[in-house]
Amino acid sequence: KKEMKRPSIDPFLAGICLVLPAAWLWPEMGAKEGILRTGMLTKFAIGTIFLIQGLSLNGKHLQEGFSCGKVHLFTQGWIFAGWPIMTWLILQAFPIKFSTDLHTGILFLAVLPTTISTAVVYTEKAGGNPATALFNVTLANFLGILVVPLYMMLFQANLEKSLPLDTWAFFQKIILLLALPFAIGQTMRKMGFLLMDEHKLVSRNLCQGLILFILWAAFSNSFEQRVFSREEIVQLPQLCGFIVLLTIIVRVLVPATYRITGMHAEHLPSAFFCSTEKTLAAGLPMATALFGSENPALAILILPVLIYHPLQLFLDGAIASGWSQTGEKETY
Repeated sequence: KKEMKRPSIDPFLAGICLVLPAAWLWPEMGAKEGILRTGMLTKFAIGTIFLIQGLSLNGKHLQEGFSCGKVHLFTQGWIFAGWPIMTWLILQAFPIKFSTDLHTGILFLAVLPTTISTAVVYTEKAGGNPATALFNVTLANFLGILVVPLYMMLFQANLEKSLPLDTWAFFQKIILLLALPFAIGQTMRKMGFLLMDEHKLVSRNLCQGLILFILWAAFSNSFEQRVFSREEIVQLPQLCGFIVLLTIIVRVLVPATYRITGMHAEHLPSAFFCSTEKTLAAGLPMATALFGSENPALAILILPVLIYHPLQLFLDGAIASGWSQTGEKETY
């Protein structure tokens, strides 16, 4: 008899389940004015994450991946145009009107680039073309550093505690916290510093540890300042329902629109997973840089991303397994 494999527990998801209660129980530890003074440490963590991303992302994938131009255009179109338009339309039709911070957080989720690793892993597992997926996750995360801040300005989100936005100061912060560390990482990579390629597990664990720290600091600050109002607590079940609805709709529309284009079924898994997934690894530090690490509402603003992340892992894992067993992409 074959022994049944126990489902493995994702350490990162387990970490999220630990840091949130810790932030609630001892908010004074991670608050901006707390014992650790996490404001400056959070900025350092953001810069480190994007430095590692710059060291890890191979720009050659962009040079070598232009052979499937239509697939790339379709995928990037869904990531940065289809998602925001679809989300905005659903928000207008949704019977519940969310608080300003939750509304902003939902729009922030919609404009994020795709996941860096799981989209490629799921594509390969589903029998798709991992090279196409690798090109799209690389391009999306390059573009995301510029596109996400521009989108949030377009949406007139509550950046920096709802104060009038100083555009120059805003872009200075984006350059210093996101673009500059990423560019330094890419430059070091071109100079032959390929340490992250040799120690991918170490770099992944380091990034996840830094993300957990940022998450803990954000929620500690929010709990310390009692930001979670009755309105947001009451709307939490509706928010979960909205995210589930969004998750299902995008996973129906992406393959449906792909089939209309008449493109080859070989690239459907890569287009599907790259178009439907949203990155928490880059999204959380981006949110912290955009909205401010000391913004007491930061925990509310990132709630949609936190809800969507485990949902996409579970659902897309099941879809990838189904595709790998049937071997028929057209049946989805």
